[in-house]
Amino acid sequence: MPDEAQLDYAAEQGRCLITFNTAHFTELQVRWLAEGQHHAGIVLSPQISLREFFRRCCALLRLYTPEMLRDQLIWLPRE
Repeated sequence: MPDEAQLDYAAEQGRCLITFNTAHFTELQVRWLAEGQHHAGIVLSPQISLREFFRRCCALLRLYTPEMLRDQLIWLPRE
């Protein structure tokens, strides 16, 4: 599925999108904001082990509410 279609789908569903594709989704973020489009959040992550990925996802859930992520582009937190 193309990157923009993934973001469109996540936005329609009210879901935050987590991706390893940092360059393309950073560009999409800039374009969407310029066009006045909204999404539930884009979370970027380096390619890390599955165990580390889940640990950082748990940290994300502790640190952010859905409202805090709306229209934001952030990196998956380390802690």
